[in-house]
Amino acid sequence: MIYRQAKESDILQLINMHLAYFAEDYGKLSDEQIKTIRSQLKDYFSKHLNRDLFVYVCEDNAIIVSTVFLLIQEKPANPSFITGITGTIMNVYTLPQYRLYQKLGFVPYESEHAYMRYKIY
Repeated sequence: MIYRQAKESDILQLINMHLAYFAEDYGKLSDEQIKTIRSQLKDYFSKHLNRDLFVYVCEDNAIIVSTVFLLIQEKPANPSFITGITGTIMNVYTLPQYRLYQKLGFVPYESEHAYMRYKIY
């Protein structure tokens, strides 16, 4: 396994990983949703990858099996963020067959809290 920063040649695999993440988080997406998301992500990654979006990957035999995104944003400075620069870690995703807790025999954690998602129409 190799851990490294993603590069432009990884964009197709990053898109596929992102869609796999969405499929687990949101359930089955429509063909139209997938087409729209693929198109937007291709443009987004081309514009932002290694500029204000840093993606770190784990690959196994040249296949990306895990990703984590670091989005850097500049906001007006305040006492909590004196430079105004913040980073958000997001979209941490590992293909199911590479998840350590499953290899060790643990069952996935399930929260007792109600599932909530705000829908924007």
